[in-house]
Order: sequence, then C-alpha cells, then structure tokens
Amino acid sequence: MRKKRKGLKLSSKKFSEIAGVSKSYIDYIENGQREPSAEKLALLSQALDVPLDVLLEKQIEDKKYVVVNVMEEQYGKEFVESYRDLMSSIDKKDNNLSITTDPEITEILEQLHKRPEMKMLFSVSKNATKEDIEKAVKIIEALKGD
Repeated sequence: MRKKRKGLKLSSKKFSEIAGVSKSYIDYIENGQREPSAEKLALLSQALDVPLDVLLEKQIEDKKYVVVNVMEEQYGKEFVESYRDLMSSIDKKDNNLSITTDPEITEILEQLHKRPEMKMLFSVSKNATKEDIEKAVKIIEALKGD
C-alpha cells in the first residue's frame, strides 16, 4: 500500500484524508501493526484507485513477509529455508511460504527447531533419493535396536 501511495506521490496525511481515515491508521497499516477491516480496505483501495482483490493479495503477501521475518528471527534463516523446501515438496504447485495447521508438520518443525541433530539430518537428506532415504531409515532402525 505504501509503495502504491508513494507512486501516486501522496503523503500519508493526504492519503488518509482521501480515504477518510486517520493518518495514524494509515501508518499502523503500512507498518503491519494493524489489519484493516473489509470496510476500511474497500475505502483504501478506492482511494488508491486499485481493485480490492489486488490490495487483498498484497495484504496476504505482506503477511507472509512478516511471518518469514519473525520465523527467521526466532529459528534462523536455515530453518526457514528448510521449511520452504518441506512445504514445496508437499505442494509442488505453490513455492511460496505457507503456514500449516497440520499437527504432524507442526511437530516436525518443532523437532527441527529443538533438536540440532534432526536439523542436520534433514539438511543432508533433503536432496537424497527415495532409495537413499529408505536405506538411511533402515540403518537408523538397526542402530536403535528395537
């Protein structure tokens, strides 16, 4: 939104007046500190002369960017890259970062974060063939001695 506003050479104050919202509201939204309601989003898209769906798509992309930054701060860049690799191997159609509510994937991610040896194992195996992984699993099972 900020990029489009600046492209139109509008100050945040002038833009807020056109949209009918406060300047601080614009600042909060542009800084990712607030989510606009559907009603406000419609006003903002009208003020920017941008279709609402384009603005919604941009809001989603901005959220993904914020999520990636937070994940990188908490877990490190390598973890985020491993997560992207994991998600893209699950869904080849979408190479973007997506957030999952699948408990199994959430547990895998937690283990990758908590156990450096799991992270190392994942890193060295992410380019392995299916056959190589099956062999490695057999070796690990033999080492466990179940």
